[in-house]
Amino acid sequence: MFEMWDHLIFGISAFIGNPTNVAFSLLSLMLALLIIYKLRDSSLGFRPRLLLIYSHLSLISFPAILLASSLSCISVGLGCPVTIARYGLLLLPISILLSLAIGSLLLPQFFMLGTRRTGQFDAFLRTEARKLGIRTPSIRILDSQKPIAFSISGLSAAIFVSVGMIETFTRKELEAVLLHELNHVGRRAPLLKTTSSILLLFSPIARLAAAANSNSEEDFADRYAIRRQSTQRHIRNAKQKAHEFD
Repeated sequence: MFEMWDHLIFGISAFIGNPTNVAFSLLSLMLALLIIYKLRDSSLGFRPRLLLIYSHLSLISFPAILLASSLSCISVGLGCPVTIARYGLLLLPISILLSLAIGSLLLPQFFMLGTRRTGQFDAFLRTEARKLGIRTPSIRILDSQKPIAFSISGLSAAIFVSVGMIETFTRKELEAVLLHELNHVGRRAPLLKTTSSILLLFSPIARLAAAANSNSEEDFADRYAIRRQSTQRHIRNAKQKAHEFD
């Protein structure tokens, strides 16, 4: 263990002593900061925002990858302290890749567990999804008396609504909630939210962008529900009822 740290400290010293390595590392970090500034723009669409998030995560990983590639060992093997140090440095980009894969592929399927499908609002959702030009998401019932609603969009899209919400909300209020969540699905907001959470996990400075966009997506979804129902009464009443259980 101590030998590994000695090799790593020696490798970092040699890395810092190389102007090219330092220049590329600083450039990658500066670009990462510029991306955070750009992510504060709430008008960015799904694809540009997702691309910027991936780019930021790649750029903050670049110095560690560059340092790992600069380490060398005459006898490469599992017992080589340089090899062990290299694996440690690559832990960041590997963790980011695994988190993105789990968050976008496995996590949506995890939410399906313990829920059941309902066709109660299928006709309404088909009509509204067609107007948005998206595939109709399924509706899953959550076994909770607390009014809860959220959506996912991974390999397949779904909207989750709790039993408590179905029992206490009026039909129009439920439709307002479904329109709100359907807009999220159409904008791929659930996937973007998951990816943004991973961004915050590995890059705390990204909170500067998250603070600027924390409410914009909800506002978009609310305005869509209001526009489709030609009134803000139903979405407003739905929010008030949900807040009573907080």
